[in-house]
Amino acid sequence: MGGIGKTTLALSICKDPEIRGFFDDRIHFFCVSQSPDMKSLLSTIWKKVVGGELTPIFQTVEDAYRQHTLKTCHLKSKGFKTMITTRQASALHTRNSHTYRLDLLNESNAENLFCHWAFGQNFIPAWVEEPQVVKEVISECKGLPLALRVIGTSLSTSAGQSPAAYWRVARDKLRDAKPLGEYHKDALLGRLRTSIDALDPMLQECFVDLSAYPEDSEWSTDALLDVWVYVRGMEWVDAVLALVELASRSLLDFPEIVTSVDIGHALESNRAGGLSFSQHDVMRDLALQLGAKDHPPSHRKRLVMPRRSKNIPSDWQSEEAAMAEVISIHTGGITEEQGWPTSLAFPHARMLFLQYFQDGFINNDLPPFLSSMCRLKVLFIRGAGLTMASSTFEGLFELQSLHIEGVDGVSCLSGTNLPKLEKLRLIEVDEIPTSLIHGLSQYLKVFFGDLNNLHTLALYYCSSLSHLPTRFGLLVALKKLDMSWCKRLQDLPEDFGCLVSLEILILANCRSLKELPQCFGWLNNLKELDLSGCEILKGLPESFGNLHGLEHLMMKDCTRLRHLPVSFGELRSLQYLSLDWCRRLQDLPVSFGQLSGLRTLKMRKLWTLKSLPAAILGRLVGGSLERVECDERLVPHWKALYPPSHPALPKFNG
Repeated sequence: MGGIGKTTLALSICKDPEIRGFFDDRIHFFCVSQSPDMKSLLSTIWKKVVGGELTPIFQTVEDAYRQHTLKTCHLKSKGFKTMITTRQASALHTRNSHTYRLDLLNESNAENLFCHWAFGQNFIPAWVEEPQVVKEVISECKGLPLALRVIGTSLSTSAGQSPAAYWRVARDKLRDAKPLGEYHKDALLGRLRTSIDALDPMLQECFVDLSAYPEDSEWSTDALLDVWVYVRGMEWVDAVLALVELASRSLLDFPEIVTSVDIGHALESNRAGGLSFSQHDVMRDLALQLGAKDHPPSHRKRLVMPRRSKNIPSDWQSEEAAMAEVISIHTGGITEEQGWPTSLAFPHARMLFLQYFQDGFINNDLPPFLSSMCRLKVLFIRGAGLTMASSTFEGLFELQSLHIEGVDGVSCLSGTNLPKLEKLRLIEVDEIPTSLIHGLSQYLKVFFGDLNNLHTLALYYCSSLSHLPTRFGLLVALKKLDMSWCKRLQDLPEDFGCLVSLEILILANCRSLKELPQCFGWLNNLKELDLSGCEILKGLPESFGNLHGLEHLMMKDCTRLRHLPVSFGELRSLQYLSLDWCRRLQDLPVSFGQLSGLRTLKMRKLWTLKSLPAAILGRLVGGSLERVECDERLVPHWKALYPPSHPALPKFNG
């Protein structure tokens, strides 16, 4: 049964202190789904489980639907333990297995769970006018945890804001849904739909957009927000707030805890950073149902493949389907010989989502209709085994966001003119060809046109990238550059300082980066710089002090950093500084005490920094410092800098 709490229970077991104490970090969680890409799944299991030492390992196989799938994923070896969640009880009938069947919640537990999400406490508050009506609403959820959570969240309210009529309307809507039984999917979706009816029309559209993302996977929040900004026409702030609203109503999930600080940073920086989202497969089914029901074939806004398949749905070749604005394809094994259906054409599409799975050793081809999508705003491509012709992106003159993830190479960008492109993300691209890098250096026109609008460039996990072109500085509109985990990147070009619009630069875990160029100090608009994990970076250029607008500087795990430049104290706008684990840092410059705007200072595990220079740090006492994180041995030194009666003693954490 979907939504009964299988995943929640499995995750709780994985986090149990006794389990973690025995298996340590050898606990792995794999999601299978109804249409698994077995090659990719087995590759992941091999890397995480078999690729390690043969010590006790605990793996969880989530949402397996077929016994054959379970047999494939179930490793039989001494020390291996496998926990499986499934809706198909028959799939678990194997030798030496122990089965636990989850039941619906009883009346008391159902009320506790519902009230937790609806009122923030485990019982019905005293201010509720008709508590019996609330109990009837709870009863209509039939003890199903997902329904209790989603419906409770959608009806959440505080004292004085929920007249009795509010709850009677909710009860009556739930009563109109079909009764829940063993095969309860349609009835469950009918009940959950009441939580969608409470949303305003734009939020409903945003929720239905989630159907474009295949089930049981994590997805980049930035990619979703781009759809809402470029396709729905929302302002960035409104898009982020819509994301938060859907999450607060349990209509989507953040895999990690997202704090108000994360949301505030996303609002201010126009990027969601490393945030990702996922969705319960029942909620995706609801989004699919709403998209199909609210828009008949003659007026369908979206064409979404609900499960992965080698074949494109036959009704997608109609004139009505050609009017769709959002296309989501999850397929594989379509080669040049096999061919895409020749009648496929989507001239009105504004968003195209392509997810490929590799079928054996057969490579995939991008669809030929792509170049005719003259209105396309957002293009998302994920999957291995892709072959891309050089003419792939011709004609996409309206494209504003391009996201390419997990492909073998991007030579297809050769000869392409994308004049309106604002965001380009290349994630886990195995090979960025030399032709692309050299093309960027030739006035950046050979591949992308003028790129006068490109303000966001992400090159995550591009392991083959060792150098940037010498004319990289021509990207004068660039505001955000993220090159996290480009482990072979050795240096930055001498014209890097020409990126005068750059506000955010992330070079985290560029483990081969040796130095920063002297022109680095020209980046007058830089506000955030992340150098965490740049293990062989020994120092910063003297021009570094010219970054007068820099507010956040992360240098955690710069393990070979020995000195900070003399000009470091000129960073008068600096509010946040992390020097954690810079274990070879020997001293602080005299100018360090001039950082009058510093609010948070992290300096743990500075093993070669024997003491704190009171003459230097004492100048910070009268500044804005609110929080200091340092080793316990240094806390007394810090407190000694402050007079006993000082009114604004910072918070110290060891």
